[in-house]
Amino acid sequence: GVFIDGRTVTLSPYSIGKYEVTQELFEVVMGENPSKFQGDAYPPADGETQELRPVETISWYHAIVFCNRLSILMGLEECYKIIQANGDEVDYENIVLSAITQDCSGWQSISCDFTKNGYRLPTEAEWEFAARGGKQDVDDWNYTYAGSNDIDKVAWYYKANSNNISHEVGLLTANRFGLYDMSGNLREWCWDWYDSSIKADTPATGPETGSSHVERGGSWFDNASALSVLKKYPNTSSSSFNYLGFRLARTIK
Repeated sequence: GVFIDGRTVTLSPYSIGKYEVTQELFEVVMGENPSKFQGDAYPPADGETQELRPVETISWYHAIVFCNRLSILMGLEECYKIIQANGDEVDYENIVLSAITQDCSGWQSISCDFTKNGYRLPTEAEWEFAARGGKQDVDDWNYTYAGSNDIDKVAWYYKANSNNISHEVGLLTANRFGLYDMSGNLREWCWDWYDSSIKADTPATGPETGSSHVERGGSWFDNASALSVLKKYPNTSSSSFNYLGFRLARTIK
């Protein structure tokens, strides 16, 4: 967890997505759907809608560019600035996923302006605060999973109910904030660099440097023990897996 004794975390007002970003939304914004869980080989479970399954097999870099492109489409301020090896800024409106995958290793810097009103990834602290339901003086703050101690109410997970595939967002029980799938379905990218042990002086936006970014929430692929609201995992920014997606956040001005 990020809320440890001795650490003061100040969160500015923000909003966070009710659902993980769907395949439909990702394809509308980016022009393509890279998800493994689609087509005849991986159809949705009975009664579920393919387009409403969460997008996966995307890297942290893909998610960052998606956020800026969605902000542009919605007339909002872009939060991210990505400088390429040649010193130019990325062309968020036109770059395609394959070019992101090819070029991202040469990107020189990526910064986030949290004062902008556009779409972005949640910080790890924002993610955990939302997953826990936001009220430290009530029982659900300390629930094992987001919204319940009963994992089957809130989460798709391995060797239980996932059937080894992703599921349409929002079908299980929401937490206090009305957020779905914060435990299970897909792990979710956060903005922060990964640090296995958060310290009292770690900034609210995470460590200043690192080699991997944070995933939170557990997935269809994970056993129950991995779905705790306190669990975190590292992955390199260019990694993409069929158990890993994201949800959106925005700073509220």
